[in-house]
Amino acid sequence: MKEETLFKIRKVLIRVGVGLLSLLLAYLVVYKFSYLPEGYKVISKGKSEAVLSTYSLWGKEDQSIHYVPKEKDSEWEVHYLSELVHQLKDVYLLFFSMFFLFIFFLLYEIKRAKPLILIIWAKGTSISVLVAVIPIARLLAKIHDLL
Repeated sequence: MKEETLFKIRKVLIRVGVGLLSLLLAYLVVYKFSYLPEGYKVISKGKSEAVLSTYSLWGKEDQSIHYVPKEKDSEWEVHYLSELVHQLKDVYLLFFSMFFLFIFFLLYEIKRAKPLILIIWAKGTSISVLVAVIPIARLLAKIHDLL
């Protein structure tokens, strides 16, 4: 194989490795360390009630919320709320993986001695982090509306 081809393959494999590493770090942050800023966690769930724990901006457990639907036959609301909280973890996984990718590419480009403003806006990775915030805001709004 030509040396150019080996260089291209190596470059692609390094980027895939960095992507997998950022996904692994995001998984550890969200699922193992339970860092969910302004998020929720289902502590217990019954047919007609649920107990949620809220997190502060810094990821510390803040308070417990005892949720009972307003109507008697609203078991689906409890299930819907627990599904929203589970989806919130998945969306935080997306956000943190984009964040770690941004940090890795930022460090890589700084190592290559490029201007900082060009690094932040030209590659589009900073925009991907901002785009990953949109689903978080939507899910948090749905949860607040339900509570």
